[in-house]
Amino acid sequence: KYYDDMDAKVTADAGSKDKQLMFRVHGHHKTDRRAITVTNLARSSKSYNWEFTHKDVKRAMLYEPFQEVRQVGKDDKLEIKGEGLQILVEVE
Repeated sequence: KYYDDMDAKVTADAGSKDKQLMFRVHGHHKTDRRAITVTNLARSSKSYNWEFTHKDVKRAMLYEPFQEVRQVGKDDKLEIKGEGLQILVEVE
């Protein structure tokens, strides 16, 4: 399922919106677990906070090209490389 930018929030440093930091939400058609794809269009790295809003999700698996998969908490500030992509998948 595709949720566009519903059911999640991604905010850049200090809670501001950043037009170069984009996100979209997808859901598994059977389990309805959500995933957030985060894209940084800028050449420089950016820090951000994330949150699923459809329910209280405290942890997610972070996928990033050429990096080890790791678990992160919703209070963890994340950094995305310039022109980078990350995917956050909610942990059940």
